Amino acid sequence: LQNTPVLFLDEPGASQDSHTRAHIGKELAQLTYFAPPTESEPQETEEPVTLLASTHNIDLCESWDAIMYMEDGKVAEYGPMQELLKKKGAFWRYHKQIDVVWLDQHGGAGVKPTGLLQVWPLSRMPPSTHVRLADLF
Repeated sequence: LQNTPVLFLDEPGASQDSHTRAHIGKELAQLTYFAPPTESEPQETEEPVTLLASTHNIDLCESWDAIMYMEDGKVAEYGPMQELLKKKGAFWRYHKQIDVVWLDQHGGAGVKPTGLLQVWPLSRMPPSTHVRLADLF
């Protein structure tokens, strides 16, 4: 990467598992660049990079300072992930919609029975069916 104060990325965690995406997100949050000397600061200084990324992968941006959640081409919500989830607004609804499958760093995977309620036509089945389906994974 070039020594740049602003970095634009499109789907930086595409085609990666959730553990790898989370790792990529943490590394991106720590990116720095070397600002050139100025009159007030005669030495090169290390500064954080401003990262702008377009992504559908929520686990990628868990460690980022803020999320700008877009809906219908407009900013629906803006703020740190935990604050957006607490508000239970548009971002929270999106998060719940995709929170069906879990993966861990040891290669484990599964389906959350409550998450199956979000998937049509499974939402029309009784909860006991969701538990049995989740156990298949």
